Parts: sequence; C-alpha cells; structure tokens
Amino acid sequence: MKRMWMGIALLLFLIALGIFVTISSDSLHTQIARPLEDAVAQAEKGNWEEAQRSFHRAYSCWQQQHNFVAAVTDHEPMEKIDSLFHQLMPVLEEKERISFSSGCRGLTVLVRAVGEAHAINWWTLL
Repeated sequence: MKRMWMGIALLLFLIALGIFVTISSDSLHTQIARPLEDAVAQAEKGNWEEAQRSFHRAYSCWQQQHNFVAAVTDHEPMEKIDSLFHQLMPVLEEKERISFSSGCRGLTVLVRAVGEAHAINWWTLL
C-alpha cells in the first residue's frame, strides 16, 4: 500500500513538473521573440544601434536558456534557430536592411512556432 501512495505522489509530481516546463517554455519563447520583433522595427527605421541591441538581447536570452530548451524541445528546430542567429550576425554588421528584416522575421516565426508547440493546451497534457 505504501508503494502505491509513493507511486501516486511521484506521478503527481511528474505531471506538475510537466505543466511547469510547458508554461516556462512558452514564456521563454515569447521573451526571445519580442526583442527580435523590436530589432526588425528598428532596422526598418534605420536605427541600427537599437536593432543590434535588441538582436543581441534576444540572442543572449536564447544562449542563457539553451540547456533548458534542449531538454524539452526537439533538436531540429533548435539547430535551425541557432543557425539563423549565426547567419544574421554578419548581416546585422553589414546593415543590410532587407536581408536582416526578412531573416529576423523568419527567426521570429520559428521561435513563436516552437513556443506554440509547447504551449499549455489540453492536448499537451495528454
């Protein structure tokens, strides 16, 4: 009987942990996507210093949370996000507005898609 209660407690703990990870993952992807959107807006205005600051803020947030995201996310989109970040760095340095804006928009869409895939819904709890 004692093992049954320990099993139930462990199951409830794992369910709570899964819900916490799902909520955290969704908010994390939002924290990465917002600065990317700001970077696009600033680049289109020609304010490259602010665009660079916003882009690096998104990249540093991505780097800080990389291990957490790697533990709960499929690796293919993560590798794609990593490669897009690295492809956009020289484009940002060269101040190529169209290439940077389109690349950043694609990166934002991918980051938001990964966040929505891990958003808390009834089907993610199954």
